[in-house]
Amino acid sequence: MKFIYLLLSIFISSLAFAEEDLNIMGPATVKSGKYNNISIMGPSTIKNVTAIGFTNITGNSEIYSSNFEIIEIVGPSIFKDVKYTDTSIIGTAKFNNVTSKGKTKIIGLLVMNSSEGKDLEVVSEETTINDSKIENLKVLKNNNKKDQKVIIKGKTKINNIIFESGTGVIEVYGDAQISGQVTGAIVVKK
Repeated sequence: MKFIYLLLSIFISSLAFAEEDLNIMGPATVKSGKYNNISIMGPSTIKNVTAIGFTNITGNSEIYSSNFEIIEIVGPSIFKDVKYTDTSIIGTAKFNNVTSKGKTKIIGLLVMNSSEGKDLEVVSEETTINDSKIENLKVLKNNNKKDQKVIIKGKTKINNIIFESGTGVIEVYGDAQISGQVTGAIVVKK
């Protein structure tokens, strides 16, 4: 009899860790879970979630203490204590303690704090990076022809920075550093 209870216990435990797809239309709050793929059409709050495949969110999103492979968002986003490989966001993005192993592309305002990443691309008039480490930052041309500016503060360290427009401005505050090449921008120490 104990053997049957043991098998039943193992079966129930395996169900708790099953990886499946999550598809939601409308507002969503997702608290903990492991999924293959996630699709949410509507505003969302996500906490303690792991997605090993593709995540797509259309709508405002707040994401906390979660891990993703690939995540694409259309809408303003807040990330806190989040890890991912690749992401693409169309909308304002606020990052706090975010780690990227691959490429991050933001079309919209980016404010980044205490984060790190490999390749960051932004299309924005202004990007602020504080106490973060970025290997490569590329500022893509925006269509409205306004000047583009990157503000680096605190103990930020960025290796290479490229502005496609050729007319960028980088404001460097405090102990922030650029250790590699700067292309297409002037550097102003504040």
